[in-house]
Amino acid sequence: TEVQKVVEKDQFGSFNYTDYKNYTKTKSTCPESDFDVVIHQIPFGWFHKPSNVSVTYESLHEAIELSRRHFGAKIIVLQTVPIGNNVIDIPTEMDAINNVIFNYSDTFDYNTNNNYDYDGTSQNGNNGAALRPLEAVLVMDIASLSVELFKHNAASLGLINISSTDLDGVDVSIDAQGDYDYSRIKKQLNPLLKYRTGCCHRFFPQIIGFTCAEVVANMTKYCTRTKYSMDGHHWCLKEVGGRIHGATACLLKCASEFSSSFVGTSASASSPGGNKELKSCESRCNRQYMSLKPIPFDNSGILNNY
Repeated sequence: TEVQKVVEKDQFGSFNYTDYKNYTKTKSTCPESDFDVVIHQIPFGWFHKPSNVSVTYESLHEAIELSRRHFGAKIIVLQTVPIGNNVIDIPTEMDAINNVIFNYSDTFDYNTNNNYDYDGTSQNGNNGAALRPLEAVLVMDIASLSVELFKHNAASLGLINISSTDLDGVDVSIDAQGDYDYSRIKKQLNPLLKYRTGCCHRFFPQIIGFTCAEVVANMTKYCTRTKYSMDGHHWCLKEVGGRIHGATACLLKCASEFSSSFVGTSASASSPGGNKELKSCESRCNRQYMSLKPIPFDNSGILNNY
């Protein structure tokens, strides 16, 4: 389609937002424009560029504005980038990108961005009508779930030595916001990225400690796979889908309960009228579902509040 051709230009560095914006004013791919939620999965192909080129506030903002323009989205959920076959170094690739994602969400200015477009002009949708205001920009920290799975699998294979408390995610260092700090664990996991199978990609074969359920020699073609990912790149939803769905529902509950208190204000948690409650709720959702913590149910089988 014509829209696809315009979007594909971005892959070759010739994307022009102004041209695309003008084009989409007359060419709508979603005439209804009444979607409430859009969940963004950051493309893995963004890894092996400098982080300041591949994922920036500008590129994230552009993605959000296109979601608003085409779908009328009121709530945006940005997924962090998890462990995958094309991760070569956790700190400089995965962490660098995910820090940008969290910082973008934490400092999103709803007042400015609900009144002005990416290029500074006033907001209008495909049909010329004013866009619905954004109510929440949240983060689903699927990267932390991937680190937990990597940690447990590598420990069970004897590839890393960690304490039982670390294995349970109980005694991992807690930062000032109450979030888990995985830096110590990731320092142990990072060297394991060098050990790969001989299958099935020339440049980024599978990570043995993440994908294999048995210890095999480096560059062994095949191994018994883990249950959560058969290829080290795609999730087996039968195993982890419940946590992803749970996190989605939890984050949407956060948006429904706390978004109305800060629309029209800065999203900075330290600003007057900011979104401390929303970001605190987001953190609770990620700690509960984007981890391997047990899901709390009461005696009657009803999910407890958390």
